[in-house]
Amino acid sequence: MTQDHRSAIPMRGLLKGCGVIAVLVGLLFVALCVRFFDASSHQSTADCVAKMSASILRKTAALPSDADLRAKGARIEHILYGNESQARKLAELFGEKGWRTRVEPVDEIGWVAIIAEDPTAFRHRAATRVSQLCSIAEENDVRYRSWRLIAPGMGGYVAQN
Repeated sequence: MTQDHRSAIPMRGLLKGCGVIAVLVGLLFVALCVRFFDASSHQSTADCVAKMSASILRKTAALPSDADLRAKGARIEHILYGNESQARKLAELFGEKGWRTRVEPVDEIGWVAIIAEDPTAFRHRAATRVSQLCSIAEENDVRYRSWRLIAPGMGGYVAQN
């Protein structure tokens, strides 16, 4: 009986070693999954423009007059989706150029940089703005996820599928 007890001691040490290995393998698996499902997602400028431009142009064509937009305090927000460091980098980049920006988490991995602009005369610059933001998104490996108009009594929303 004592021999069985002595042989169990090395087995306990072996089991502790297996437990440590299992924990390390689990951590490695989580790290790989996070990397695989990283919020950043490469998208070409052309694909982004194809998915966003027509819908945004339809929404902006239906906007009321600039006077109405100003009276209601309307704003347009562009939402760029990536990981936290990407979102913060973009918010800083746009902030340095005088844009109103903020950064928010949206899920376990993804963050958004929200870039706000005045909708006055936006219908005249919408196509150019969408192309610019799609290009910036491609360069920074993020996704131009959505566009929205925010104002009391009106609104508009466009998102990529």
